[in-house]
Amino acid sequence: MNNLNINEKVDFKNLINIKTMTVLLMIVISVIIIIAVPKDINTKISYEELTGFYFDTYISVKLYYNDKDSYNKIIKDANQTDKEYFTEKLNDINKMCANYHNLWDKNNPESDIYKINTLRNTAVDEETYKIIEKSVEYSSLTKGAFDITLGTVTTGFNASEKKIYNEEKISGLLDDISYKSIKLYTFSESGKTTYYVELLSEETLIDLGSIAKGYIADEISSYLKASGINNALISLGGNIIAAGSKSQNVPYIIGVQKPFDPAGSNIATLKINDYSVVTSGIYERYFEADGKLLHHIFSPKTGMPVENNLYSVTVIGKDSDMCDMLSTALFVMGISDGIKLINSLEDYHCIYIDNEFKYTYSNELELENGVFSIK
Repeated sequence: MNNLNINEKVDFKNLINIKTMTVLLMIVISVIIIIAVPKDINTKISYEELTGFYFDTYISVKLYYNDKDSYNKIIKDANQTDKEYFTEKLNDINKMCANYHNLWDKNNPESDIYKINTLRNTAVDEETYKIIEKSVEYSSLTKGAFDITLGTVTTGFNASEKKIYNEEKISGLLDDISYKSIKLYTFSESGKTTYYVELLSEETLIDLGSIAKGYIADEISSYLKASGINNALISLGGNIIAAGSKSQNVPYIIGVQKPFDPAGSNIATLKINDYSVVTSGIYERYFEADGKLLHHIFSPKTGMPVENNLYSVTVIGKDSDMCDMLSTALFVMGISDGIKLINSLEDYHCIYIDNEFKYTYSNELELENGVFSIK
């Protein structure tokens, strides 16, 4: 979910071919940057920033120097300056991202996802178990509109190489696309619990691409709050958490990109504090073949890219993994069913943009002069 623009001009684009990702990742990790106390362009608020490349996309984490009371005692006890403390936390976040990437990169033979997909029944890290368990719960919530076993067919999709499985192959794999093919179980001995994931259908493959960045963003946010840092802007390839606020009475202004616009201009903006925002759109990764636009959002029912009149769905809510999941599920479900679901969920909101660039949005959002806010 990669196409939210932020007023600080964070403009991330997925530029890396997945086949070269492993080599490039090692290079990029070696040049992770922590930027020392720049100023926010619009509000002149000082912050520290981590930038890097993980999960096949660019990331940014900004920590704002605007709530010192929440961490003053911690840095005094540790005999650290603000900058030293923030830098330490950003280094920890960098390690967290590297760990999650190594766990869940489906192309890495050492990752849990690769092992699940090849061994079919294997012990996994507790974090892998937790995210797959959540994914299964979300599949049930959305009646299968969200399903990580779509990896069974999305493995054959590559927009840059203009590749997709043919209809005959996809037809033969449809029975293998089902979250009910995932079995989770544990084994405890001598006070130690081992976590297992088993795939019950012969050809089923899983892919965490539609939930992983949201899950990790939530973990980063929780870590920062436990460290006394309440105000931060976390962006994992466009999966945004606007934690707290940039300053007292200063909300985050986040732009929703106009689909297919070469300049990447905004079609709308959101004014929020302490929310996550995630967008899924067909303009993110696609190619054209035989007069059809083939994009990366697949339907679990057909095993093919979703065909409807939608360009994008933006979801706003408290948990980023839920927003990440819902942005995909609501696109698959379409406007009528999607709006019905989102209105049934407390403090979750959505904006649909159709192929005529018209908005449809949930009950608790209001729009004034192109700016959305929560009622």
